[in-house]
Amino acid sequence: MNKSDFREKVMQGINKAFMCVKIQTEGSSGYETIVNPVENFTNKLAYYETAYNEDLELISAKSAGKTIRIVDVLMTSNLNDLNWFCY
Repeated sequence: MNKSDFREKVMQGINKAFMCVKIQTEGSSGYETIVNPVENFTNKLAYYETAYNEDLELISAKSAGKTIRIVDVLMTSNLNDLNWFCY
């Protein structure tokens, strides 16, 4: 997934209640999932646009020699969807 794929998935589900972002951190064996309510979408999108490069790697981590990247995003109104998304 790259930044344009991420944007497209988010825009297709912008009317949903939750944005769930799956993060892979170098050195961790599992993924981290961040869940944001619709009220945070605008601020989070602005953050993702500036903090992550085109390959969805966190710029500040990359410059420090570590890889933290977004691997997937789920836009949903049903938190039960997190069962399959997280694992």
